[in-house]
Amino acid sequence: VALGNLIDELGRRPVPSMWLAEVPGPGKNPCITDEKGQWRLDNVPAGDEIFVRIKVTHPHYISDTRWGGLQEEQAVPMKDFRDKSATIAMHRGVVLTGKVTDTSSQPISNAVVIWGDDPYLQEGSQEVRTDSEGMYQLHPLNPGKTNVTVVAEGWSPVSRSVAIHASDAREDFELPTGNLLHVRFVDD
Repeated sequence: VALGNLIDELGRRPVPSMWLAEVPGPGKNPCITDEKGQWRLDNVPAGDEIFVRIKVTHPHYISDTRWGGLQEEQAVPMKDFRDKSATIAMHRGVVLTGKVTDTSSQPISNAVVIWGDDPYLQEGSQEVRTDSEGMYQLHPLNPGKTNVTVVAEGWSPVSRSVAIHASDAREDFELPTGNLLHVRFVDD
């Protein structure tokens, strides 16, 4: 949960940027849901000008890729958080799994499987690694098409558009042997 740099309509009274809850860790995150899916945050400043954006994540549901994504999509106002009536629904999504092999059908372990067009510009993890059998499993995704790229040391990367349907999806990848690229940088 983040409170951004807020300034009132006249720009006279800045509110400092601050994290209201830290990244997960022992004793650090007060915003992990309980068995009823409820959480609380006791350090939000009072005032109608304060607006908090939350980022909802869970390994078995489609997670927010940006702060306030589901909150905006479901039009949950700040007053509902304050009076404890806010509800945000997470969607199940589709799990994409598959196997990464070489051209001899041997599994490639520790390959990185990345989904999306901007995997390092979006918030949240968009990559997983293959296990010793070359298997991978991405977190639940929205149905539709997405780009998936597989990269492994010593192998040429492969990238393609993958159709993810309303049920669990599987997409295998075969990586060709990589070639060494030599680059020489020179001055004027």
